[in-house]
Order: sequence, then C-alpha cells, then structure tokens
Amino acid sequence: GPSIFPATSLGLRIWAQPLSTVYFQGVVLDGVPGNPHDHRGTHVKFDKEDGALVTAELGYLVGADESPTQLFGKYALGAWFYTTTFEDLIDVDENGEAVKRTGNRGVYALAEQKVYGENDDPAQGLALFARFGIANGNLNQFDYYLGYGLVYTGLVPGRDEDQIGFAVSRAHNGTKYKQLMEIESGIIAEGHDI
Repeated sequence: GPSIFPATSLGLRIWAQPLSTVYFQGVVLDGVPGNPHDHRGTHVKFDKEDGALVTAELGYLVGADESPTQLFGKYALGAWFYTTTFEDLIDVDENGEAVKRTGNRGVYALAEQKVYGENDDPAQGLALFARFGIANGNLNQFDYYLGYGLVYTGLVPGRDEDQIGFAVSRAHNGTKYKQLMEIESGIIAEGHDI
C-alpha cells in the first residue's frame, strides 16, 4: 500500500519464499526521504549523513489457502537499523554538545491469527493480532511498544469485505526521554525558552 508518511522514500526491497509457509523480506530505504524543508513535490536526494534504514523480517504462514479446516495465521520476527549517527537524548560531551551515537536499532514480533471463519466463506470471520517492539532508548522517545486487538471481516450481511475492529496499544516513553522532559519542563517553569 501507499506510504503513511508525508514523503515516500526510495528504496530496494527483496522478498523470498523458499517454502509455502516461510518467507523472508528485507528493505533498504533512504534515511531521510524527500526534502524536510520543502514538502511540495518529489525530491530524491541521497546524503551520506542521512544514512539508510535497513529492515529484515522472517515470517511463518499458516493456512494461506483459507480453508474451513485451517484458518490463516502469520507469525514474524523482524529487526531494523539506521546506518547513521544520532544525538543522544541526554548525554553531552565536555563541550556541552550532545553525544553522537550509532546503534539506532530495534526488534519486533507480530502475530495474526484467524480464530473463526464463517462456514460459507472462511475469508470472513474473526482474527486476533498482537505486535511488540523494542527500540534504543538512548536515541528514541519510545523504548517499547505493545499493541493487540481483534478484527471481524464480513460482519454485516452483503458487506463481505468490510471490517470492524478494536485495538489497544501502548507506546512507552523511555527513561532518557522522561529525563529530558523533566529538564525541559524545569527550564520552561523558570521562564527560559527552549
């Protein structure tokens, strides 16, 4: 599908499915797509300092044929990594400048399983899903994320592809980000600009 971000990124994606139940995919994307200072139009610009975003995912598929006896499921593990340096949220060097760090990376797991398929059309029914991810708390606001929910496809007669769902998610602010907010709120309370 289309990108959910304001500017799409040029990249290279590979997909391999050595078995009907196992797949691997990976992608390398421009680390800063477009021109952040000019959101109009398409800008393809490669800058070494922008780096690249590299992701890889290994997945296991169940019941891809959506038969009444074997409902669809997908279970996957993935990892991502930025190839450039980022400023630490809190740590500074002897000159008071933010420490530059590499290692902006994370891992994630996801699971999706249809638990009920309607007899006349197994593509309709109830599916459960869950997602969990961890990121480097030195460089990112969120150090982990958890989301889960359910989706029913074809609940309304005659609307076989319509979906209705319910989800709960939690993005956890990391320790360094919370410290940064305490520091900035103290500065604001004293009447200083940030």
